[in-house]
Amino acid sequence: MTKKNLIILLIILVVSGGIYVYFRDSITKEPQENEGLYAYSSQNFDLALRYPRPYFLTERNESSSERLKSALILALDTPENRRVMSGEEPGREFPPTITIGIYQNLENYTAEEWVRGMSFSNFKLSDGKLSTTTVGEELALAYTATGLYENKNIVLARNNLIYMFTVFYFSPTDQIIKDFDSLLKTVKFTPIPDTPQRTSLSGTYLCLPHTDQTGPQTEECAIGLKTGDGLYYALDFGPLSQNIPSLKSGDRISAHGLLVPKEQLNTNMWNRYPITGIFSVTDSLKKL
Repeated sequence: MTKKNLIILLIILVVSGGIYVYFRDSITKEPQENEGLYAYSSQNFDLALRYPRPYFLTERNESSSERLKSALILALDTPENRRVMSGEEPGREFPPTITIGIYQNLENYTAEEWVRGMSFSNFKLSDGKLSTTTVGEELALAYTATGLYENKNIVLARNNLIYMFTVFYFSPTDQIIKDFDSLLKTVKFTPIPDTPQRTSLSGTYLCLPHTDQTGPQTEECAIGLKTGDGLYYALDFGPLSQNIPSLKSGDRISAHGLLVPKEQLNTNMWNRYPITGIFSVTDSLKKL
């Protein structure tokens, strides 16, 4: 075999090998389950989800002195949209988005009571029809409404929070609706523990406010703790072995103990207070 023919043969082998590897990889490589998705999770909201890469996520704290409220906003990832969301450009009519509103459920409403009774739901702009669905294995309510954009809403109540998933669109055939439906399939909620959980809390020692602030208010003081994230806990010093320091309303304290979520209480007496649970202090109580 001449040197020239040998070179040609080697080239053919190399090219053939490359073609084989290409097709082998193309055939055997399977798409990953979450390929092309971003992940989001929050311990504060007990929430995890995934969303498509054409979008970027902005988290906003929209709380007031009366209620904790946060919003997760998903918009198409363009330089202009990022500038508007960051406040670098003045506000304008924004393109349709996917929004997840998370509200403190001070009234301990069911999902339907919240939808029908709270202005946040925009249910008055709907056709008045509710249907049931599930999100993250939790029962939820669905409805559509009309405003600046058409919108589809999914609402559920869980663990002293209301979750409102909304997609805004122009036409029922818009791609953003398909992306919204895909996002809902990825939603997972942190399981609510069945037994008291040992934890540490710190915050402000006070008399718990009443859930219903209308009408005459009684003067009894149910002692509690308000943490830095605005959540209230009823306090139980019964299990504490050490002497309780002298405490007055407004003192900052920290402690270790057992937390029983409100959902696991076998009495309705605590519904009058907007608590997340009862914190039984066992040790390490101190003033800050």
